[in-house]
Order: sequence, then structure tokens, then C-alpha cells
Amino acid sequence: MMYWASYIACKLFGTMEGLLRVIFCLFFIQSLFLLLLLLFLESECIMQWLLKTSSVAEVYYMRRIHYWALALEERL
Repeated sequence: MMYWASYIACKLFGTMEGLLRVIFCLFFIQSLFLLLLLLFLESECIMQWLLKTSSVAEVYYMRRIHYWALALEERL
């Protein structure tokens, strides 16, 4: 199975590192989008909605972003 994953990654992205860079960039873009969502909208309402509709891993990262946004608001 790992052979096929390596083969596909090499054909599409050049190397496995290229694939990992793409995955990281997509995760980073998603995190920035959620941060902007939390900063510009009522964060408690949005957080409650996200908690109801998301997986455990997504909730973990959204909570981290939420706490970071709250700390940023306190500094400003």
C-alpha cells in the first residue's frame, strides 16, 4: 500500500515531501480561514455550531485557534 502512495505522490508532486507540503499548505489555509471566521463573526456562536458539526480532530484545532484568537483580542 505504501508503494502505491509513494508512486502516486512521485507522479503528482515529484516526491513524498511535495505531497506533505501540499497537505500542510491546505491545512494552513483552512486554519487561516477558520481564524478569520472566528475573528470577524461572533466567535461563541460560530464555535458552538462548529462543535456540533465537526470531527474530534477538527474541534481540537478549532479550539486552539479560538483560544489563540481570544489571546490576540486581549492583547489588542
